Amino acid sequence: MSGLIDEVIKRSAVWKSVDFAGGGNTATIWTPTTSTRIVLTGLDISVSGASTGTVLVFFGPGTGSWAPARVGMYSLGTTTTISPRFAGLESKYDLVLSAVSNITGAFTINAQGFEVP
Repeated sequence: MSGLIDEVIKRSAVWKSVDFAGGGNTATIWTPTTSTRIVLTGLDISVSGASTGTVLVFFGPGTGSWAPARVGMYSLGTTTTISPRFAGLESKYDLVLSAVSNITGAFTINAQGFEVP
């Protein structure tokens, strides 16, 4: 094996979590260590109650000057938990993982992955 796979194997998994209180909020889920990239392997989005709406998850500018990159738009309609998995969605250096939502109820986003140089 070589490259990204070797780097991921050497590292421990990282788990990040953020609770949202209501709609219209933008929150940072994961800020990587300086000069590293996030390799995202999964998300868990859980809504409390019967709220509906969407969650946009994206890699956005941290200390770098890169434009935001969309990870996914998730609709929670009648579904209360969404758990997309990724083979290793990789960000550019120093981008943070963030989310914005119009869901009016409380919900939680958990992110799983690794940080690599």
